[in-house]
Amino acid sequence: MAWIGPTPRLLVLSRRGTHSTVHLIDIEGPRVRVEIQIEGAMRIGAAVGAHALVIGATGMAVLTAGEAHLTPYQFPGRSVPTAAGPAAQQLIVAVAGAIEEWDLQQRTPRRRLRLPRPAAIVQVGGTERVVWMTTQQDPSRIDVIAQVNRGQPKVHELPEPIAHVSGHPQHDVLACIGRHTGALYVVDLDGKPLRTIELPGIDRVDSIALFAGPGLGVLAARAGHPLCVLGLDGRPVASPATRAAADATRSVAPGAAAGPSLAAGPSLADSPRPAAGPSAADVPLAGETTPVADHGDLPRSSSLYDLPPTSLGRAGAVGRRLEDPAAPAAPSPPPAAVKPPASEINGGSVARPGIASLQLRGARIASPPVRRSEPREPSRGPAEPRSVEPLRPADKPRSRSLVDAPAPPPIIRPPIDQAITTLAPRSVPARCTPDEYLALLDHCRHYAAATALRAIAQDWDSGRLAFSTHDRPPFEAEVLGIVGRRSGLAEARVTEAADALEEASNALHAARAALGGRPSPLDMLCAEHGVGMTGEIVLLFIAAPALWGELARLYGILANDAARATCDEHLLWQLLGHAIGRRELAREVDPDSPLLHHGLVRANDRPRPFQSLSADPIVVKLLAGSAVDDDVEHGVTRVPATVPLDRLMIPSRVIDRAFVDLAAAPPGLGRVVVTGRSGSGRRSLLATLARLAGRTLATIDAAMLIREKRVPDLAGMLQHADLRGWLPCVDGLDTIASDDTATRGAVREVLRDHVGPLAVRLARHVLPPLDPGYVLIELPTSTIAERSAQWSEILAASGLAVQDLDELAARFTVGPGTIKSVVASVARGAPADPDRAIETALRQYLETKLGAVATRVTRLATWAQIVLPADIQDSIVELVARIRHRRTVYDTWGFDSVMSTSRGLTALFQGGPGTGKTLVASAIAHELGLDLYRIDLSRVMSKWIGETEQNLAKVFDAAEEGQALILFDEADSLFGKRTEVRTSVDRYANLEVNYLLQRLDTFEGVAVLTTNFGTAIDAAFKRRLSCRLTFPFPDEEARERLWRVHLPEQQPLAGVLDLADLARRYKMSGGYIRNAALRAAFLAAEEQVPLSQDHLERAVRAEFREGGKLAESGFLE
Repeated sequence: MAWIGPTPRLLVLSRRGTHSTVHLIDIEGPRVRVEIQIEGAMRIGAAVGAHALVIGATGMAVLTAGEAHLTPYQFPGRSVPTAAGPAAQQLIVAVAGAIEEWDLQQRTPRRRLRLPRPAAIVQVGGTERVVWMTTQQDPSRIDVIAQVNRGQPKVHELPEPIAHVSGHPQHDVLACIGRHTGALYVVDLDGKPLRTIELPGIDRVDSIALFAGPGLGVLAARAGHPLCVLGLDGRPVASPATRAAADATRSVAPGAAAGPSLAAGPSLADSPRPAAGPSAADVPLAGETTPVADHGDLPRSSSLYDLPPTSLGRAGAVGRRLEDPAAPAAPSPPPAAVKPPASEINGGSVARPGIASLQLRGARIASPPVRRSEPREPSRGPAEPRSVEPLRPADKPRSRSLVDAPAPPPIIRPPIDQAITTLAPRSVPARCTPDEYLALLDHCRHYAAATALRAIAQDWDSGRLAFSTHDRPPFEAEVLGIVGRRSGLAEARVTEAADALEEASNALHAARAALGGRPSPLDMLCAEHGVGMTGEIVLLFIAAPALWGELARLYGILANDAARATCDEHLLWQLLGHAIGRRELAREVDPDSPLLHHGLVRANDRPRPFQSLSADPIVVKLLAGSAVDDDVEHGVTRVPATVPLDRLMIPSRVIDRAFVDLAAAPPGLGRVVVTGRSGSGRRSLLATLARLAGRTLATIDAAMLIREKRVPDLAGMLQHADLRGWLPCVDGLDTIASDDTATRGAVREVLRDHVGPLAVRLARHVLPPLDPGYVLIELPTSTIAERSAQWSEILAASGLAVQDLDELAARFTVGPGTIKSVVASVARGAPADPDRAIETALRQYLETKLGAVATRVTRLATWAQIVLPADIQDSIVELVARIRHRRTVYDTWGFDSVMSTSRGLTALFQGGPGTGKTLVASAIAHELGLDLYRIDLSRVMSKWIGETEQNLAKVFDAAEEGQALILFDEADSLFGKRTEVRTSVDRYANLEVNYLLQRLDTFEGVAVLTTNFGTAIDAAFKRRLSCRLTFPFPDEEARERLWRVHLPEQQPLAGVLDLADLARRYKMSGGYIRNAALRAAFLAAEEQVPLSQDHLERAVRAEFREGGKLAESGFLE
């Protein structure tokens, strides 16, 4: 638990297996303001103001609370902290080898303190002046690091190991519990002696909390004992703080572990409470012990929250009170009772003592029961006693019925400038002209050269830069100069260099002043990435050798060491030490400084201060005033925005929702994920958003990087896009295999570490590899009416006309992007028949997606070629009707709004070989005018992990978009039963089956599965099928009809054929009858005679012989 929000509210986090539930509770109500869920088992690390850091095993997030919302954002830390705590208005987190100070409002690091020695930090916190911590290595010691003036670390030793520490972000005082004795210790971080506090009636403390108000105090509790409220500074503990603290502690379960059971924080003392209650004079002074259960001026019961029975970390079980066993029972209310106003019951401004329960088992809030109140004497002044009518049996709360939640309120789109704040919008001020900037660069060159000359002259003067002579000891002049034992060797040169530097400096200042406040490219680059004036100078000198090659030689002379890099930290101090302090200079090249954190400067792995420092090539081009938009890496493509926001073919409700979510995202660090079908407008939407933010969208082909095992290169591409002022959009992440956790984790880490905004474009039903806190924009599939309007607008713009737009929109479920591409390709050819040209182009578009894994069947069967029993025929007629009329039923008649399952139709045809399964699928496609694609399972199934799922995704997506019928022939090889996992082969086969099960749940197209072994199909598949038909072996009558069907009328016959005799004597399935009829026709054609009974007999015997049958009396199937 923790206090959080502008108006203090209680944040309660509970863990439920694979996810965590967070409730924001108004303790005055009491009622739940917000409930959210976070993936993974999380814990509250620390809370500062309106923000709380929650930490899990593999991730972390920042929860920001408002009056009626709780928004999770990504915490951009590089690693999961081991501990966290507040310090003034900032957050302190402990990571490997260091302590970082973060601004949770901006979600950016402010500073990084390296630990004096390696240690595993258990607890950490601080104030504006110091940072304190406890470690596993020294459990009885508190280390204190000064933040002001970087003073020496201090150590406070306790006589025993520490069980728990409670601090306050505004006071340099800590309260500690001893692990062995349970004693209460007070540590003054200013260095005052350690104090041991003895509590009357409590020999061992279980929980403590330090709080501050008009007086500084500590709450101490032990299960089954009265609560103690102690003042530590000799001033009275104000009653509002006391009541707030007392109310906060009564929820602690008896026997709860020592720890943050008594939630402490800066808002604890400031929690608003009702005016009724004791005055400051009624509250005990410092050192007094207050038995809360027997205190007449405090409410006997705090607000009681009925939480689900889940793990609440070290806070213990919530929902029971810490009571005094000897406390008398509350008397029953008097007969005369007055029901309080609803405002008092439901969290109004007037609070009354008593118990109010709140159910947190769902998103909806139950009506609280009527409170009971006991009249008592007021603390001062007469008042009319009020009580509540006792509950009669008929008034007892009943269980709630299952009803739908009320419709959400209409979405109000926020202003554009508010929504795009998360994309780090770039302003376009009046810049200086190119000629003015070139003149400024020339002055910068002279200034850098003069600075280098001054540093070299000083080395000449001190002897640090001199040749060794044969009559002197080796390196004598250099050694004496370094230790400061020699000077005055080149005083004239030093004076001359100082004059040159002053002249160059004055000229540079004059050139800057001449710009009249208009920023240069150097100014804009530094402003966009948070680089200050000192950092700007450091960047200029780091980039100087790349900007002006002659300066590289001066740097080399000054370094006087061929093994050193052109520029390093020590060389910068040699150049700028006269103007910038060594410590300030070191901060500018720290790993977490803006220069290195944003990628403006690169550093190698050598130890400081000799690690190489160089400006990124993009930064060098920007500083030189050169264009950076054309020279891009392979796999990066610029996407200019061509459609204004109001012309996007996306429903306005989707854009409104997106703007609301964007406005709530962290400023400058937005993670925007857009999902939808291919051609649904994902890229157009992102390009428009980028233009609104003053940026250009740039797509990065992550699929190529994943395929080539170059995922780390993604970080550099993202960084370069940000330096160019683009909005990077990562494409192809849906190619990551579902079980490739290593690649997914690597991509997640790269995206987490990126310091600017980014976008991700994904297919539907794909989870993004991002930490919680991203903005998800789901583009829905267009309805028939929407697609018809899109076709009409796009065709009108191109000058084409078709006869039936509704038929086109109903048949092809494609998005506006696909429609534009198809229409543009057709319009270039000026066809005579636009309808046919567009349909052909759409079919070609479909074949480009299916061509690698499927084959289009061009020869379709008719119903005249099919012989089936009457019951099977009836089922097929019903199946055809469901396919033909599903648009009418779902869209026109509104069944789509009442159905929870997908609109797709999947049929299973099972039966022996040759019984007509594939032929019926072909006839259905012919009847409905659908394209039939036979899936080649040999091309779908891949030996590479994850490729089978990707191939299947292409199949299902293309079938939905083109309204094609896809045929999985011999489907038992793909849809077979899952097996016990004994080898990796079993595991990956089961993964493929699981993917198919999930995809069938959302499939919107038509698919037919055929198998000879119906029992081999997984039972979960059968439950998801719309239709299951078993094709029987044909009886004698059906076989005679099959013989007649497969002998065309044009075939010349030698007399009357006895087909009934063939049907009676030879038990053959329809497929073998077709083969025998065709074989007999070729025999007759070879002999150049009409077809006779003998030809049929010979063909049948050949079929039995080739089928491995020694006699013709058995079944051939």
